[in-house]
Amino acid sequence: MGAEAFILSGAAHLGELTGTLTHRQVPYVFTSIWDAESPTPTIGYDNFEIAANSVRYLAEEGHRRLGIIHGPLAESDRTAARRAGALSAATDSLALDCVETDLAVEVGKRAIAKALARDAGITAVFCMSDVLALGVYFGLSEAGLQVADDVSVMGFDKLDWAKDAVPPLTINDLPAGLMGREVAAQFVDHLKDGAVLMPRLLPGRIVERASVRTL
Repeated sequence: MGAEAFILSGAAHLGELTGTLTHRQVPYVFTSIWDAESPTPTIGYDNFEIAANSVRYLAEEGHRRLGIIHGPLAESDRTAARRAGALSAATDSLALDCVETDLAVEVGKRAIAKALARDAGITAVFCMSDVLALGVYFGLSEAGLQVADDVSVMGFDKLDWAKDAVPPLTINDLPAGLMGREVAAQFVDHLKDGAVLMPRLLPGRIVERASVRTL
């Protein structure tokens, strides 16, 4: 259809796709990830480090038994990096229990029920998607538990509803808008003037709200 460039989310793509683009000399980049060693430019954020920092943040708030709820590992290299980052922050005094599930509110409800059934002493849940965090909110309510008062909840994204939830959801604010602008600007310069596509690491940040309680 005459596409002049491709923006590919993540780096896990079929060789037929990347091979065809390379053969036809169609430029492409990987977004939503960071890999300094990638031969293809990556423009995005470090999912591994952001997740590790999230676990450290919860530990600094006094939490020692954490539930980790994430989407399907086989379908997303971003999720796999987040899970690996979270586990890298585990210590002898910090227990993590991971629950893998689909990305939907309803299964988020079931995931928190499963996590609590395995460890009723969990004091915080780190959700690797705000969609799952919303399901956790509902699941905790159905279990007669209060977000923050009984179980702290942390999200990963920047969905609009998160700031209006009750209580407002503590999140990892991913620089999606900045990423889109950077990719667009680089492609415009590349297609117009032949500028080299360059990798760029974009910062994520934790936005503290009321869903995480200090123990």
